[in-house]
Amino acid sequence: MTRPCESYEEMKAAFLTSTESNQGQGLWLVPWKCDAENEDLIKVETRATIRCYPFEHNQEPPTGKKCFYSGEPATHMALFARAY
Repeated sequence: MTRPCESYEEMKAAFLTSTESNQGQGLWLVPWKCDAENEDLIKVETRATIRCYPFEHNQEPPTGKKCFYSGEPATHMALFARAY
């Protein structure tokens, strides 16, 4: 249950409606610019955190991708998820 995602709003909406369905469950693969402050804000809003930076998606920098949260150039691909 890994879902690619380019938009924070998409992931956030899925987590906020997850009590009605299983949309928020699973892992969300997103382009990410490492920023602890932004990660904390995401955790407060959605209770989701970075689970890992999957090796198979990070052998090369994600060129041309923008961070799904900040819009800045992405430095990694990250997996976000919530603990239930």
